[in-house]
Amino acid sequence: FTVKDATLEGHFADEQFTLGTDANLFVDHLRIDDFNYVDKKEAKLMLNMKVNSKSNYYQFEKSRLKLADVLFDINGSYTSAELSDFFDLKINAHKASLEAFIKILPPMQQVQDYFERFNSRGDFVCSININGALDKQNTPLIDIDYSVKDGKITPKESSESLKDVTVKGRYYNKSQTGKAISTLDVNSFSATLGS
Repeated sequence: FTVKDATLEGHFADEQFTLGTDANLFVDHLRIDDFNYVDKKEAKLMLNMKVNSKSNYYQFEKSRLKLADVLFDINGSYTSAELSDFFDLKINAHKASLEAFIKILPPMQQVQDYFERFNSRGDFVCSININGALDKQNTPLIDIDYSVKDGKITPKESSESLKDVTVKGRYYNKSQTGKAISTLDVNSFSATLGS
């Protein structure tokens, strides 16, 4: 990533301190396990983090990240260790437009090609939990609950639309036994067909 401008504050020489920052960034990419989660996006980081530099423990409190036009609250912790990092993060997206969310989806060509065929709008919210170790053998659990309300989906080649779209669902990357999977569940869906 590239820092465009930033202010940092904290007692950096202390073993334990609170780091505050306000930064405008450009995220070129964010790769974990050879998967690129973010590709070429503007970002704004408002960070309030307790740091223990001896134990490499970082506690996020009332921190926020704005990625493109979607604002996220970040709370939880991250511990960096020699052989494994550990995450226990809770990230909640403020209500955003469905269009804004689609723009920040991971850069998977198949998904991008699919959404290119539609004009979509609506209100989107999600909560993300990231929990577990990240090392050569482990990937943390990523568990996302999401919903869309007041949606409208129109194929670009049609005048017919799905209106009053309401969706609730969940994405997760591991089974309860820890086996790596990628699952997108749609728990409820309702819409009205019309022009």
